[in-house]
Amino acid sequence: MGKVDVVKAWKPEMNALGFVYRGNMFRLQETIDQPLHFAISIQRNLRSETYMIQPTILIKSPLEQDSRWQVLVMGKLCPNGVYLHVRNGAWWPPETLPEALDGVRSFAVPWFRAWGKTSFLVEKHEIAIRERKHLIDVLEPLSSEQREAIARVWPRPADSDWRVPPMTFYCASILHYLAGDREMAILRTKDWLARLDPDNINEREQAQTQLNLLVRIH
Repeated sequence: MGKVDVVKAWKPEMNALGFVYRGNMFRLQETIDQPLHFAISIQRNLRSETYMIQPTILIKSPLEQDSRWQVLVMGKLCPNGVYLHVRNGAWWPPETLPEALDGVRSFAVPWFRAWGKTSFLVEKHEIAIRERKHLIDVLEPLSSEQREAIARVWPRPADSDWRVPPMTFYCASILHYLAGDREMAILRTKDWLARLDPDNINEREQAQTQLNLLVRIH
């Protein structure tokens, strides 16, 4: 069995749930033309015949005609839900894939219904910016023991050395715009532009174009 076989076997049930297979992902049809888009990808393990099911919230800017989808949040489907901090517990052997499909219905779709709301995502991005945290840690807080265990296999810079990445400000600006708050969208676009390296010419041009457009909107 390969990924192609899994996709073929899943298509009837996924279609019944409102998904279409496009661009190597199952995409929730009702969100395809929306700035916040829900998709589910299937990844085959290169080392063994196991599969990872990844519910993903994508975002693109309604301010750009040719805006590309960006991954906003990518989760991993586990037997008891969708989680972000997962390393090895989300690989599904072929014989458990029917159970994984049930998990899409039971966990992944409700996960998007809850997490795919603009108000929810704006709040979490602002917490990440204000508290200088990784967005993933705001969305799925961990205990100190869990953080230590993850740090052993996923080293991160010390908090004092870590800066909120430009992508967080970009996404926050789009989310504020979608929420109808133009002033905050302008502020976060300025923050995005300020954090881009001078030699990042294309993205700086993108940020400046977005800022100019937001300022002109009344």
